[in-house]
Amino acid sequence: MNNSDKLYEWWESEYEFFGKFYHTGDNSLEGYDPNNKMNRGQRTEREINIIQRYLKPKIGSYILDCPCGGGRHSIALANEGFNVTGVDINSRMLDFHKELINGNGSPLPKFELMDMRDLKFEDNSFDFVINMFLSFGFFKTDEENEKVVQEFYRIIKPGGKVLIHLDLNYDRVIHGRYFFGEENICRECSWNGDSKTLEILESYNPSTKRLNGIWKLLNGDERIKHYSLRIYDNYKELIPLFIRNGFKDVKLIDPDRSNFDINSKETVLIASKL
Repeated sequence: MNNSDKLYEWWESEYEFFGKFYHTGDNSLEGYDPNNKMNRGQRTEREINIIQRYLKPKIGSYILDCPCGGGRHSIALANEGFNVTGVDINSRMLDFHKELINGNGSPLPKFELMDMRDLKFEDNSFDFVINMFLSFGFFKTDEENEKVVQEFYRIIKPGGKVLIHLDLNYDRVIHGRYFFGEENICRECSWNGDSKTLEILESYNPSTKRLNGIWKLLNGDERIKHYSLRIYDNYKELIPLFIRNGFKDVKLIDPDRSNFDINSKETVLIASKL
C-alpha cells in the first residue's frame, strides 16, 4: 500500500480497489468455488434465483440493491419486471452498469451515488432490500455497520424483507476455512481482453473480529489492494444485530443445503419488518 492509498478507506473510489481493478478480478472464468465453477454471468443467475426463492417478490415490487456495485443484480432483477434502484458509494463501480445492459428493451434500474449509512429515501420506500456478495461489515466501527441495518429497517415498508448474502460462514472462518475452504486462492480472470491471474490472501483477526484480505492482480503491473471486513458471530452478533433494530423472524439459510451449519459455505440472512 503506497502513501496516497493510506489517505482513503479501502472501499472509497480514490483507493481504486473498486473500479477496474475489482471489475477485472471479479470477472473470473471459473468463479470463486473450485468445486462449482461459474463465470460472473452464471453466478448472477444463481444469486437472482436465491433472491426470488426467499423473498418471493411480486412483479412490480420495489427493490433496493444496496450497495449495487456494477449493477449486475439490479439489471437482472429489472429484466424480470421489478422496480429496482441500485445505490453505491463508489462512483467508479456505478460506471460499469452500462456494459451489463443487454439491450433487450427491458426497463432499466435507477442508479444513484449514495452512502448506505445515510440513505436519501423516505421511510417505507421499498418492499425489499438486497445486500449481495459480501457487502456488509465494510465500515471501521460497529456503530457505522449498525447504522446500515437501521437505514434498511427505516426504508423498508411494513411487511417487507431484507436479504443479506455473505459468501462466507463465520463458523468456518474462525476455524481457518475461508470462503470456500482455502486461505490462498488463485483464479484466472479477464475484462475487455485484459487477462490476469488473481491471487487472494486472507486472514482472520480474532481480536478485531475482522477478515483482512489482499487481492493481487498478476501478469502486468501486479497491482495489490487490501481490504478489511467486520465478520459477525452468526448467533451471538449477527441475528441479534437485526433483532434489536426492529427486524423480526430473522433466520440464516444455506441456499444449497437443507440446514445452515458449520459446513455451509455461504450465509443468507432473511429478516422481516412486520
